Amino acid sequence: MQRSIKALSIYSLSIAIVAVVTLFIKVPTMTGYSNLGGCFILIIATFVNPVAALFAGGIGSMFADILSGYVQWAIPTLIIKGSMGYIASLVLRKEWAEKKVPIKTLKIYFLATLMALYVVAGYLVFGIVVRGSVVGSLMQTTGLLVEAGVTVIAYIFLASALEKIDLKKYINLEE
Repeated sequence: MQRSIKALSIYSLSIAIVAVVTLFIKVPTMTGYSNLGGCFILIIATFVNPVAALFAGGIGSMFADILSGYVQWAIPTLIIKGSMGYIASLVLRKEWAEKKVPIKTLKIYFLATLMALYVVAGYLVFGIVVRGSVVGSLMQTTGLLVEAGVTVIAYIFLASALEKIDLKKYINLEE
C-alpha cells in the first residue's frame, strides 16, 4: 500500500511539474520562445521510471496545451510527448541507472538529442494533419528545432546537478 501511494504521488507530481514548467517557464529564442517541458520530461525519464515519464510527458504536456489555448494539439501532444517520455526512460534510464553512464557523456547527450528530435518529427507528422498541409507543417520546423536544442542543453545542466545530489535515492520506487 505504501509503495502505491508513493508511486501515485510521484506520478501526479511529475504530471504537475511538466504542465507548470511548460506553461510558465519560457526561454526567449530567435523564433519566439521555448518552454522547458521537454527538459523535465527527460529528467523524469532518467530519474524516475518509464510510467512516470509516459504520464508526465503525455498528460502534463496535454494539460499545458489545453490550458494555453492550443486544444487542437492536445491529442498529438499526448501521443508525441507521452511516447517520448516512455522511450526516453527506457534508453536514458538504462544507460544512467543500470550501466552507470554519467549524465555528462556523449552517449547521454546523443540519446537526449535523439529524443528531442523524435518530438520534432512527431510534430511535423501531426502538423500535416492539424494544419492540413505539408508546407504548413514544415513552417514550424525552425521553432521546433530551437526548442529541441533548449531542451537538450537545459536537460544536461539540470540532470547533471540532480545526479550530483543523488536525486534517485529520494524518489526510488523500487523499495
